[in-house]
Amino acid sequence: MLKVGNKFKIVKSIGVFDFKNEVFTVCNITEDCISFTSELGIGCISTDDFDKHCERVKVWTPWISIGILSYKTDNEKYVKIKSGGYTTKASCHPCDEFDLETGIRICVEKMITKLIN
Repeated sequence: MLKVGNKFKIVKSIGVFDFKNEVFTVCNITEDCISFTSELGIGCISTDDFDKHCERVKVWTPWISIGILSYKTDNEKYVKIKSGGYTTKASCHPCDEFDLETGIRICVEKMITKLIN
């Protein structure tokens, strides 16, 4: 689900507008319009055009070390951990509220399963 603060990019040109390398930040969402900002200024796009021409950009935190493992997250759906050359990822179900601790716990359980098998 698109939210204020999400980043996106245009993957298909819209008419004469070709901003394929530009990253935009959503600043407002209504039923039929998505307002955004970028280094180029402010703009808006219909929700129909957004679905046809744009895709969200996942923004990850830097790796954060806690003890023997490190983690990073997009603070919305995903958590990745790495330790001792192993990496695992967990994702939040769309109906659930994101919880970093739960994501890290699930990743650790997956990593332990990898190590045991």
